[in-house]
Amino acid sequence: MPFDPITAEVTGRPSVVQQGVDFGGAGAASYAVADDGTLAMVVSGVRDVGGSASLVAVSLDGRRRDLGVPPGFFRRPRVSPDGRQVAFVGTNDSRAALSTDVWRAEISPAALHRVTTSGAAERPQFARDGRTILYGTNPASGVLHEVGLEAGSAPRVRATWSSTMVTGDLGPSSGYAVFTVTPSVSAGFDLWIAPMT
Repeated sequence: MPFDPITAEVTGRPSVVQQGVDFGGAGAASYAVADDGTLAMVVSGVRDVGGSASLVAVSLDGRRRDLGVPPGFFRRPRVSPDGRQVAFVGTNDSRAALSTDVWRAEISPAALHRVTTSGAAERPQFARDGRTILYGTNPASGVLHEVGLEAGSAPRVRATWSSTMVTGDLGPSSGYAVFTVTPSVSAGFDLWIAPMT
């Protein structure tokens, strides 16, 4: 839906960008938008046998482009600040759905890189400078890891806290991060802000 970013007033009618976008158990859609307007999403409308999905990019004028990532089981795509890469959680085996790693796809030229190998990585997020990826663990914990984009980069612990991190996002300059955390699902969720300097 078009709107004026200064006044937040709607300036036109809503339109469908893509049907069949994958969503999680809580109803959150699997998509991300880069600062340059690039939209990446996991499309699951008509899944292949076994439930695999395709990772695609959609331009601002609505043109859809396959990112060259083989169909698989992905979720939580995040576009790099420059719009040239997508980080996502994936596994290529539906029976290993609990064994997840962070992958990185370069959009042009297309290239696929495995970022983690622990089988327990979740919720990737590019740092605002685009040089590292931050991620949590599966099952969720109170540990935030960071890894460089260069081949062979070793992950390091970036932050820890006593509650479980469920989701997170970085501030505009990576000076802080905002997290949804919970001591237990039955206790509800809180919003935390943590320094990331």
